[in-house]
Amino acid sequence: MIYLKNPQPNSSYMFILEEVFTEDDLKLIDEVVNEIGLEEAGVYANDDSPDLDKIRKTDIAWLEGSEKTEPIYQKIANMVRVANDNHFHWALDFVETLQYGEYKDGGHYNYHTDSPINAKDNINRKLSFSILLNDPSEYEGGELEIPTPNAGKMTIQKNCALFFPSYMPHRVCPVTSGVRKSLVGWAHGPNFV
Repeated sequence: MIYLKNPQPNSSYMFILEEVFTEDDLKLIDEVVNEIGLEEAGVYANDDSPDLDKIRKTDIAWLEGSEKTEPIYQKIANMVRVANDNHFHWALDFVETLQYGEYKDGGHYNYHTDSPINAKDNINRKLSFSILLNDPSEYEGGELEIPTPNAGKMTIQKNCALFFPSYMPHRVCPVTSGVRKSLVGWAHGPNFV
Protein backbone atom coordinates (compact mmCIF):
# COMPACT_ATOMS: atom_id res chain seq x y z
CA MET A 1 0.00 0.00 0.00
CA ILE A 2 1.34 3.43 -0.92
CA TYR A 3 0.27 6.29 1.32
CA LEU A 4 -0.20 9.69 -0.23
CA LYS A 5 1.39 12.84 1.19
CA ASN A 6 -1.26 14.88 2.90
CA PRO A 7 -1.73 18.38 1.46
CA GLN A 8 -3.60 19.62 4.54
CA PRO A 9 -1.53 21.35 7.23
CA ASN A 10 -3.57 19.70 10.01
CA SER A 11 -2.76 16.19 8.63
CA SER A 12 -6.37 15.36 7.90
CA TYR A 13 -7.84 14.57 4.52
CA MET A 14 -11.29 14.42 6.06
CA PHE A 15 -13.87 16.68 7.62
CA ILE A 16 -16.79 15.40 9.72
CA LEU A 17 -20.11 17.05 10.58
CA GLU A 18 -22.35 15.48 13.21
CA GLU A 19 -26.14 15.37 13.59
CA VAL A 20 -26.71 16.58 10.04
CA PHE A 21 -30.37 15.58 9.61
CA THR A 22 -33.46 15.83 11.80
CA GLU A 23 -35.61 12.75 12.44
CA ASP A 24 -38.13 14.22 9.97
CA ASP A 25 -35.37 14.46 7.33
CA LEU A 26 -34.44 10.80 7.90
CA LYS A 27 -38.10 9.78 7.58
CA LEU A 28 -38.38 11.80 4.36
CA ILE A 29 -35.34 10.02 2.89
CA ASP A 30 -36.89 6.64 3.78
CA GLU A 31 -40.20 7.69 2.23
CA VAL A 32 -38.58 8.83 -1.02
CA VAL A 33 -36.48 5.65 -1.25
CA ASN A 34 -39.60 3.51 -0.70
CA GLU A 35 -41.37 5.38 -3.52
CA ILE A 36 -38.43 5.02 -5.93
CA GLY A 37 -37.41 1.48 -5.02
CA LEU A 38 -33.91 0.04 -5.01
CA GLU A 39 -31.85 -1.27 -7.92
CA GLU A 40 -28.59 -3.17 -8.10
CA ALA A 41 -25.67 -0.75 -8.29
CA GLY A 42 -23.23 -0.71 -11.16
CA VAL A 43 -19.82 0.85 -11.61
CA TYR A 44 -18.53 3.12 -14.36
CA ALA A 45 -17.58 1.24 -17.53
CA ASN A 46 -18.15 -2.16 -15.87
CA ASP A 47 -21.94 -2.29 -15.46
CA ASP A 48 -22.21 -5.46 -17.57
CA SER A 49 -19.14 -7.16 -16.09
CA PRO A 50 -19.79 -10.76 -15.01
CA ASP A 51 -17.56 -10.05 -12.00
CA LEU A 52 -19.51 -6.98 -10.87
CA ASP A 53 -20.28 -8.62 -7.48
CA LYS A 54 -16.53 -8.86 -6.85
CA ILE A 55 -16.25 -5.07 -7.31
CA ARG A 56 -19.50 -3.87 -5.76
CA LYS A 57 -22.56 -5.40 -4.19
CA THR A 58 -24.97 -2.64 -3.19
CA ASP A 59 -28.60 -1.73 -3.77
CA ILE A 60 -29.11 1.94 -4.58
CA ALA A 61 -31.67 4.61 -5.37
CA TRP A 62 -30.95 7.98 -6.99
CA LEU A 63 -32.69 10.80 -5.08
CA GLU A 64 -33.40 13.26 -7.86
CA GLY A 65 -33.86 16.90 -6.99
CA SER A 66 -37.58 17.70 -6.65
CA GLU A 67 -39.94 19.76 -4.55
CA LYS A 68 -40.15 16.83 -2.12
CA THR A 69 -36.37 16.38 -1.78
CA GLU A 70 -35.61 20.13 -1.74
CA PRO A 71 -35.15 20.26 2.07
CA ILE A 72 -32.55 17.47 1.87
CA TYR A 73 -30.70 19.15 -1.00
CA GLN A 74 -30.69 22.48 0.86
CA LYS A 75 -29.11 20.85 3.92
CA ILE A 76 -26.57 19.04 1.74
CA ALA A 77 -25.64 22.32 0.00
CA ASN A 78 -25.14 23.97 3.41
CA MET A 79 -23.03 21.04 4.64
CA VAL A 80 -20.82 21.20 1.55
CA ARG A 81 -20.34 24.94 2.09
CA VAL A 82 -19.38 24.44 5.73
CA ALA A 83 -16.95 21.60 4.93
CA ASN A 84 -15.41 23.51 2.04
CA ASP A 85 -15.18 26.86 3.85
CA ASN A 86 -13.66 25.28 6.96
CA HIS A 87 -11.36 22.69 5.47
CA PHE A 88 -10.92 22.26 1.72
CA HIS A 89 -11.21 25.77 0.19
CA TRP A 90 -11.82 24.48 -3.35
CA ALA A 91 -13.73 25.95 -6.28
CA LEU A 92 -17.02 24.02 -6.27
CA ASP A 93 -19.97 24.53 -8.59
CA PHE A 94 -22.77 22.05 -7.83
CA VAL A 95 -23.79 18.88 -6.02
CA GLU A 96 -24.55 15.83 -8.13
CA THR A 97 -27.74 13.77 -7.68
CA LEU A 98 -27.64 12.05 -4.28
CA GLN A 99 -27.29 8.28 -4.07
CA TYR A 100 -28.93 6.22 -1.31
CA GLY A 101 -27.29 2.84 -0.71
CA GLU A 102 -28.02 -0.32 1.24
CA TYR A 103 -25.29 -2.84 1.97
CA LYS A 104 -26.85 -6.12 3.10
CA ASP A 105 -25.05 -9.29 4.23
CA GLY A 106 -22.05 -9.61 1.89
CA GLY A 107 -22.55 -6.08 0.54
CA HIS A 108 -19.35 -4.16 -0.19
CA TYR A 109 -17.62 -1.77 -2.59
CA ASN A 110 -13.95 -2.52 -3.27
CA TYR A 111 -11.27 0.16 -3.48
CA HIS A 112 -12.14 2.86 -5.98
CA THR A 113 -11.95 6.60 -6.47
CA ASP A 114 -14.93 8.77 -7.28
CA SER A 115 -13.04 10.86 -9.82
CA PRO A 116 -9.62 11.40 -11.35
CA ILE A 117 -7.77 14.48 -10.17
CA ASN A 118 -8.54 16.25 -13.46
CA ALA A 119 -11.31 15.38 -15.93
CA LYS A 120 -11.16 15.90 -19.70
CA ASP A 121 -14.21 18.20 -19.67
CA ASN A 122 -12.82 20.31 -16.76
CA ILE A 123 -15.84 19.44 -14.59
CA ASN A 124 -15.34 16.63 -12.14
CA ARG A 125 -16.19 15.30 -8.74
CA LYS A 126 -13.88 17.03 -6.28
CA LEU A 127 -15.43 16.54 -2.86
CA SER A 128 -17.12 13.28 -1.86
CA PHE A 129 -19.29 12.77 1.19
CA SER A 130 -20.88 9.82 2.94
CA ILE A 131 -23.65 10.09 5.52
CA LEU A 132 -24.54 7.06 7.62
CA LEU A 133 -28.34 6.87 8.01
CA ASN A 134 -28.65 4.06 10.55
CA ASP A 135 -26.92 3.10 13.77
CA PRO A 136 -23.75 1.00 13.41
CA SER A 137 -25.20 -1.38 16.01
CA GLU A 138 -27.73 -2.48 13.35
CA TYR A 139 -25.05 -4.23 11.27
CA GLU A 140 -21.57 -5.74 11.47
CA GLY A 141 -18.68 -4.89 9.15
CA GLY A 142 -19.36 -2.19 6.58
CA GLU A 143 -16.60 0.16 7.73
CA LEU A 144 -15.55 2.91 5.36
CA GLU A 145 -11.83 2.51 4.74
CA ILE A 146 -9.57 5.26 3.41
CA PRO A 147 -5.90 4.17 3.34
CA THR A 148 -4.15 7.09 4.95
CA PRO A 149 -1.65 6.91 7.81
CA ASN A 150 -4.13 8.42 10.29
CA ALA A 151 -7.43 6.96 9.05
CA GLY A 152 -7.85 3.34 7.94
CA LYS A 153 -11.16 1.63 8.79
CA MET A 154 -13.71 4.02 10.22
CA THR A 155 -17.09 3.36 11.72
CA ILE A 156 -18.96 6.60 11.20
CA GLN A 157 -21.77 7.27 13.64
CA LYS A 158 -25.39 7.58 12.57
CA ASN A 159 -26.29 10.95 11.05
CA CYS A 160 -22.66 12.04 10.57
CA ALA A 161 -21.30 13.33 7.26
CA LEU A 162 -17.73 12.47 6.31
CA PHE A 163 -16.18 14.65 3.57
CA PHE A 164 -13.03 13.66 1.68
CA PRO A 165 -11.34 14.37 -1.68
CA SER A 166 -13.00 12.44 -4.51
CA TYR A 167 -9.62 11.32 -5.83
CA MET A 168 -8.84 9.44 -2.58
CA PRO A 169 -9.02 5.64 -2.86
CA HIS A 170 -11.63 4.24 -0.48
CA ARG A 171 -13.88 1.25 0.03
CA VAL A 172 -16.81 -0.06 2.05
CA CYS A 173 -15.74 -3.27 3.80
CA PRO A 174 -18.07 -6.27 3.54
CA VAL A 175 -21.14 -6.25 5.75
CA THR A 176 -21.30 -9.55 7.65
CA SER A 177 -24.79 -9.13 9.12
CA GLY A 178 -27.61 -6.59 9.14
CA VAL A 179 -28.01 -3.67 6.73
CA ARG A 180 -25.83 -0.56 6.40
CA LYS A 181 -27.73 2.46 4.99
CA SER A 182 -26.01 5.55 3.62
CA LEU A 183 -26.48 8.64 1.52
CA VAL A 184 -23.53 9.63 -0.63
CA GLY A 185 -22.84 12.50 -2.97
CA TRP A 186 -20.26 14.54 -4.79
CA ALA A 187 -19.60 18.24 -5.23
CA HIS A 188 -18.29 19.10 -8.68
CA GLY A 189 -15.93 21.83 -9.73
CA PRO A 190 -13.28 22.79 -12.25
CA ASN A 191 -10.05 20.82 -12.47
CA PHE A 192 -7.33 21.40 -9.94
CA VAL A 193 -4.70 23.69 -11.39
